[in-house]
Amino acid sequence: MSIMQLTQTLHILPSTIGMKGKNAIQPMLPGLEPEENTAPVVTNRQIAEALSSIANLLESQNSNPYRVQAYRNAARGVLDLTEPASAILARGEALPIPGLGQRLRARILELVETGTMTFYDDLCMQSLPAGVRRLMAIEHIGPRTAIRLYEELGIDTPE
Repeated sequence: MSIMQLTQTLHILPSTIGMKGKNAIQPMLPGLEPEENTAPVVTNRQIAEALSSIANLLESQNSNPYRVQAYRNAARGVLDLTEPASAILARGEALPIPGLGQRLRARILELVETGTMTFYDDLCMQSLPAGVRRLMAIEHIGPRTAIRLYEELGIDTPE
């Protein structure tokens, strides 16, 4: 039988009653300070790697060869840029890559703004076996571990 001991810490914060204007600062509990919103910095190389990975996944799924080539051309175009794509997009300008379609531009913009690309994540999940996807639903198990469990040990369910 185990005994669990709970402790509670109470911090007394200065009161803001009676203070008005700029001097009245809302007290914060330790650890609950507002986080600074910093945009993720995505390099041209990271964008190109993501586009190249998408091209490889599409190719492995026997997708339209023109679509595969479009992603490869976009990856090369991003690498050939003289300045960071994030800086170009931050100014509201279009990326100067010839042959870049509207959908691909939107996906690159999403990657630069959020640090992730929904299409890439969805495509990766579709290409994985159902057993690997079930294992990835477990906390702290990522794709590599799930694939190893699935392939090397034959585990395909959380149970």
